[in-house]
Amino acid sequence: MEISKFMQALSALPVERISLSQKSSGQVRIDYRAAEPLSKQFRRRAARPLRMALGLETDVRFVRQSNPTWRVSNEYLAYPGHSAVSLDLTANDVSSWLVSRFAEWGVRPDTAVLTGSVLRPSVRSRFSDVDLTLFTDLEPELWVDVVRLLRQDLPVLRVTVTDAERPTVLSPLAVCRVICEGRAIIGSKPELAWPKPRLLGIEGLFWCAAAAETMWHQLTGSATGPAETLRVAYLAQKVIVNACRYRHVFFGNRETKADLVVEAELDGEEGAVSIEAIEVAREHRPPPPENHAGRRYLNAARTVANLVADEIAEELGWNAAGHEPGELKTSDL
Repeated sequence: MEISKFMQALSALPVERISLSQKSSGQVRIDYRAAEPLSKQFRRRAARPLRMALGLETDVRFVRQSNPTWRVSNEYLAYPGHSAVSLDLTANDVSSWLVSRFAEWGVRPDTAVLTGSVLRPSVRSRFSDVDLTLFTDLEPELWVDVVRLLRQDLPVLRVTVTDAERPTVLSPLAVCRVICEGRAIIGSKPELAWPKPRLLGIEGLFWCAAAAETMWHQLTGSATGPAETLRVAYLAQKVIVNACRYRHVFFGNRETKADLVVEAELDGEEGAVSIEAIEVAREHRPPPPENHAGRRYLNAARTVANLVADEIAEELGWNAAGHEPGELKTSDL
């Protein structure tokens, strides 16, 4: 399914909240809350991409709900995070839902921490993930089925499982984000050590180089017309924001929140296209009607990633061949 077209169809519906569920093959149920029942035209628009993906004979049922909490087809209460799509998901929604599910299943991590745009609606896009880190002394393999069940209810959920005593699963930037922006919804946020600048720099250098290459492949791939501008803007802003994060923390700053980092790292004039991409991705401004707006955003993201990689490489003393002079010591990390 072309997810951007599906999301466009859903976002055009005059509804306050919507959830999707599938009880059996060939049947999809769409629960929604709205002031008026959806017209036949709106129902047809929403059902079309589902039938294109699942089969033209797919039965799509629309059920209008009037209560803040409703039952979906699997007979579980929707929290309302208990759904495949929620257009106004909040941190409180996710927190209540997770606590309830853990209690229902009789499992509980030592600590559960949310990070990212679910905590700051102003920086969220319709493509954003919900980032959750579980700290537990159990092996990550023992959480596979639990995480799979959670993601069946909330596909945008991204779960990392690690040990607070030795959080080696977390990347250096992820550690910084837990420290700076994390909100504990179960237990207390662990006291993690801030990664050493050199380790942040090495990770940031290779992340930015890989991101710039990805943007190049996107830029030189299939054409991106106006219908794809929103999706492309999201891809570009993700690279821009993360590259800004790496530069910010590598050069001694202790902040990772997207809006604050972008404000600190991007110049209003030189970074105008990057800022435009971010605002379009978050739908703070409409996508421009021009055919090649997506190309401008991808190129801006590639430029930002390359610039940050070059700055970090120079500061680390990395040579053109990608190796630093001398031997890399574990103690430096």
